[in-house]
Amino acid sequence: MKYLHIDSQSRAKKDSKTNFTVHVPSEFKDCTRVAVKSLSIPNTFANLTPQTTFAWAEIFNTKVNLSGPWEGCIFEANIQTQIDENGHHIKRKTYMDNAELQTLLSEVLTGDKYIIKRTQFRIIIDPVTSNHKVYSTEGAISNRININTNNQNYDVNYNVNYSTSDFKFTIDAKALTKTHLFMPFCYNNEESLWHNMGFEKNKIVNTATLENLILDLDSVGTKANARSYNDSKAMYVREINRNEDNVNSILTGDHVSNHENHIREINICSSILSSDSFVTIDGGQVVGTNILETITNTASKFSYIHYVSDQLFYHKLSKNISNTFDIQLLDSSYRFIHPEACPDFKIVLAFESRDEIEYDKEFLKEYARIGYNIAHQ
Repeated sequence: MKYLHIDSQSRAKKDSKTNFTVHVPSEFKDCTRVAVKSLSIPNTFANLTPQTTFAWAEIFNTKVNLSGPWEGCIFEANIQTQIDENGHHIKRKTYMDNAELQTLLSEVLTGDKYIIKRTQFRIIIDPVTSNHKVYSTEGAISNRININTNNQNYDVNYNVNYSTSDFKFTIDAKALTKTHLFMPFCYNNEESLWHNMGFEKNKIVNTATLENLILDLDSVGTKANARSYNDSKAMYVREINRNEDNVNSILTGDHVSNHENHIREINICSSILSSDSFVTIDGGQVVGTNILETITNTASKFSYIHYVSDQLFYHKLSKNISNTFDIQLLDSSYRFIHPEACPDFKIVLAFESRDEIEYDKEFLKEYARIGYNIAHQ
């Protein structure tokens, strides 16, 4: 048995903190199995990194009586910097508590100062098949779906609230409006703030479900159909209030916010050391993975995660280690933990080797004598 102590601070400068190479001496080449013995890492993960995103979508009918076409926009926001009164960008803190996140989102959802991309989409008729389909294009920066004041002459007022009693985020949108829907939006496999705020990933609208939604509205074209999405549990879609209090139109996360301690699991991975692990993904499908060990984060924020295995879960090495192997840290969604969000850590790996039995001269003589006696009894 050999124990390898790995310190992420000792990685090569060109390597990432959560994806680096370990160079091993020759005595590890004959190892047959490997397991994670321990992990020690501060629970000080940043929750606002360069890859953290925030986006939402809105859909409305251009006519009050729903006789017009349905249009919509995806709004993507800058959450990395704060913009002062002079237009200067000031980098935000990399860690925010829930109260600070509430303030950030209130700023982002007000006006168009923080909108960095606006993607318009509408229904068009295919000239070949005559079928209705969704056409999208990037538009000018605005916080409105339609910048023509004849079609939209109002802004949506968003009220973001974090409750210290049930620890959930709510969003209430109001406007003097036509039939107008809003919804959280996230591109596939993005690290979105919506996930940390207690909103379920499979109920957040993405590109495919957004297209289906607007095609559905276009095919039915009734206000009752649009409002029925308020009661739907399949997606987070709400009709914007007409400056009235309507509890059914308030968007509330299904779960308490885990924003302040958002790293729920740490997956220690290696493409060289692990080839016999499997996970289930959406739809219950089983796929191969390179996970060596999954460690659940049960530590308080700003304390230490100390994991020590009393029962080692070994992985068979499919081939001898040549000179190097990789170490990766992934989150519960199997994305790399951003190196700017991750503190340095230490891992201990246990390698098991098959040592050859050495026979001395006296042993061989005794072995031969016993064999001779058995054969001549």
